[in-house]
Amino acid sequence: SLVAWIPLSKGYGIISVNDSSGVPTYYATLKSAHDATTLGIVKLHSNITETSLNTITFKDGVFIDLNGYKYTYNVADSSSAFNTSGVITGFKFGLYNGEFSRLNQVGNQYAINIGSNAIVDLSNLNAVSSNNQCLSIGSDAITFGSKFTSNISGIGNFINSNGILNGGALFNLGTGENRCEGVLKRVECEAVSSNGIQLIGGEGYYLTCKSTSGDGLRATSGSKVYHSTGISTSASGVILGSTTIAEYCTGTSTSGIGFNAISSSESYYCKGFSSTGIAFYVGATAEFCIAITNSGTYSYLMGNLASKLINCIGRVKTGNGSGVDINAANCEIIDCKIFLASASAYGLVPGARDTYINGLKVKGSTLLFNWGGGASQNIWTATSDAQENSAQL
Repeated sequence: SLVAWIPLSKGYGIISVNDSSGVPTYYATLKSAHDATTLGIVKLHSNITETSLNTITFKDGVFIDLNGYKYTYNVADSSSAFNTSGVITGFKFGLYNGEFSRLNQVGNQYAINIGSNAIVDLSNLNAVSSNNQCLSIGSDAITFGSKFTSNISGIGNFINSNGILNGGALFNLGTGENRCEGVLKRVECEAVSSNGIQLIGGEGYYLTCKSTSGDGLRATSGSKVYHSTGISTSASGVILGSTTIAEYCTGTSTSGIGFNAISSSESYYCKGFSSTGIAFYVGATAEFCIAITNSGTYSYLMGNLASKLINCIGRVKTGNGSGVDINAANCEIIDCKIFLASASAYGLVPGARDTYINGLKVKGSTLLFNWGGGASQNIWTATSDAQENSAQL
């Protein structure tokens, strides 16, 4: 076996096995055990607190098993507790199965700082930086069962363009966000005052992202998001930036926009929900989407030039909210259904009046258009016109 145990009466709690016969050597610090190990597992058998500068630089083939115990790095400086050095392409190493706490950290340095293109086991790890940044990684990491908690006004946890996180959770308890330029799979992301996660050119799969006063899930710069959920109390549940694509995603907000697909973004099979705000802001294209607001002013807002709303459903559950606010030129609405709560509400509020409309069904009101200035027109009835449009109670 590559791993042996040591009685707690010995006063150490850390072991390392270096020789082929499996004879253990005992060390007083995690760093000394790790540095002496060339291949195998360093294993804790008690809680350990480090109070002097002893950054551990990960090595190929050496794994740290916390074994259900806690490693505390309480050093008043900017040092990382764990890092990598130089080129680590193809390296395999890990830190897993226990708790890690970084206390009294100053400056801008991550408690765990891992470079690019390694394969890393960070599973079942509860890592906390009590007053600073927690995780920065550019490698492919197994993080199922893990949580990385930061507390800072900047980026709490950062996955760079080479990084991949598989499972786990990212938290920022300060006023900052979590950020990813790489890939997140089945990860929970949460922040208090900023974005639960901001994807910048990254990819997200099966994410659950939350924020109290920031956006739940923000995706920009060509990001791609699939089967993910964003939730916010006062900002956007999901917000998409330029050239971003979302499929089968859901955005929910209490008072903000549920699904906010601004700029040249595309949304397919997505849902937007808002209690008192607009449910869905349409980017370049929204197809097979659903927008529901409880008492907001609109279910959909079309605010981008030549945006398209195709095979979508909008609903205002209570109040006098209207179906679609068309606030940009050359838009298209094709084969959509709008359900309104009030007979005095409008199906469409066209601030721009050159929209192409085909196959639109408005239910709950016969007031199809509001041209502004209090004027309205009911040009459609329960009988569809040549373009298959109709409005009826």
